Amino acid sequence: MENKQKASTRAKNKYNAANYEQINYWAKKGERVRVDAAAKSSGKSR
Repeated sequence: MENKQKASTRAKNKYNAANYEQINYWAKKGERVRVDAAAKSSGKSR
């Protein structure tokens, strides 16, 4: 059963890598509010 779980995880990771972008960054405290407001005003989510 362990091999099946590893294979499914690999498949999900492969799909996500091909279809999504991931952006991570550090921001000063309080900056999240500004990002949330900008996203909301443009109709998107953070």
